[in-house]
Amino acid sequence: MIQQDQIGGRPHGDVRQALLRAVAELATQDQGPTLREMAERACVGLVAARHTVSNLRRYKVLVIARERRVGYRNRPVAEYVLPGQHATTPEFDFSTLTSVW
Repeated sequence: MIQQDQIGGRPHGDVRQALLRAVAELATQDQGPTLREMAERACVGLVAARHTVSNLRRYKVLVIARERRVGYRNRPVAEYVLPGQHATTPEFDFSTLTSVW
């Protein structure tokens, strides 16, 4: 992936930097931050956060690790992490399955 520093151009925006910093601070091994949690931690409005996270996903700077249920919404919300930060799914060990069977 080509980094912004390699191609020149405008520097990354404050909203992007704040959201990425929030993801790094909030993500744990068991849970990633939701859009609302990132926006709150970064002190960014929800509309700006939604637009920026959409762009970050498009350029694969953020990935959806999993989904979880929250009290403020009927549908599950996405948890975001940096690529390679945490496994998105548990490792599957076929040998354990065959030994149990």
